[in-house]
This record gives sequence, C-alpha cells and structure tokens, in this order.
Amino acid sequence: MPSCYLVAHMATVTDMHELPLQDISNTLWAYATLRHYPGSELLDGAAKQAVFTIQRFKPQEVANTLWSYATLGHDPNNLLLDAMAAQMAERIQHFRSQAISNSLWAYAKLGYNPGREVLDVTAQRAVQSLPQYTSQEIANTLWALATLEHHPGVQLLDASAVQIARRIEQFSPQDTTNSLWAYAKLFHYPCNDLLQSAAMYCLRHWHRCATQ
Repeated sequence: MPSCYLVAHMATVTDMHELPLQDISNTLWAYATLRHYPGSELLDGAAKQAVFTIQRFKPQEVANTLWSYATLGHDPNNLLLDAMAAQMAERIQHFRSQAISNSLWAYAKLGYNPGREVLDVTAQRAVQSLPQYTSQEIANTLWALATLEHHPGVQLLDASAVQIARRIEQFSPQDTTNSLWAYAKLFHYPCNDLLQSAAMYCLRHWHRCATQ
C-alpha cells in the first residue's frame, strides 16, 4: 500500500467512530472511485457505524455507500443492507434517479435481494420520473431488476422501452446490450420500435459492440 494511502487509511480507521455521516459516505465513495481497496478493517468499521446511524443518512449518502461497497466488491453485512433497504422504502420520494439506479445496481452487484417492497417502490418511483433518467440510469435499473429476478411490472418496462427507442444514440453499446438482456431475462417483449432501433444501432456501431 503506498505511503499516502497508508496514512489516510490508518487515520480513518482510528477516527471512524468520530466521523460525521457525510464523511463516512464520502470516504467510502472516494476509495471506490479511486478503485483502491482500503482493507476489511475500514470497510467493516464503516458498515458497523452506518448501521447505528442509518436514520440520519440522506438519500444520496445511502446510495453512495451502497455503490461504494459494490464497486469495491465488499459485502458490508446483511444488517446494513437491510437497514438501507428500509430507508429506501420509507423515503423513496426523496431519492433521485441516480440514487435509485446506483442503489439497485449495488444490490444486484452484491448479489443481495433487498426485498419485494423496496424493489416495487423503486420501480413505481422510476415510472414517475423516467424522462429525467439518463441512458445509463435506465440501463442500470433494468439490468439490476433483471439480475435480482424481480419483474417490476409492465408499466416500467414499456415506458423504458419507449425511452430507449427515442434516445438510442445516447446509449453506449454496453447499456444497449444490458437493456436488451434485461428484457429477455424478464421474459418481457418490448415495443417493436425498441427492437428495430437497437438492431440499427448495432449495425451502425458493430465495431464497438464486438469489442465489449
């Protein structure tokens, strides 16, 4: 471990119980963004502290914490995952599109199903604000729900298909293939416009699709 990381790591572990909530979330996010695994001692300590203070986490802090653990490939423990799922179910109206899609992606990446209640309310919330979702947020949401083997209902799937068809050129090859995979996994036939748009997209970008 480089010396600069070691100093930061030891200081964070020592003072974990004194860190404000946002600092805990920001610390995890920073390590995940840098793709640097700080060690199980720090990550487990942060998870333990978060469980006891979860009621004071803001929606973005919930999402950032989940995303960080998933990106680092570290299971924070079921207590924290369940507690954060409860916060999402209770305060879903305060979660923005990025927070919802990142949280769902994190649960799917960690291989942990947060429960039907939170998956249903996040799907309902997504339907309400789908036009504001970015292409990656739509793709991640669909991929996560399919990976967790949760059918969100035809309303979200049909509305997402319309958005993808309209904005296909905003989707990366990976986002496009992940979205199509999600529909197949969920056994839901999207609109013809999506399938035709995706086919034309692949023809135009075949050289990019083939390398991913």
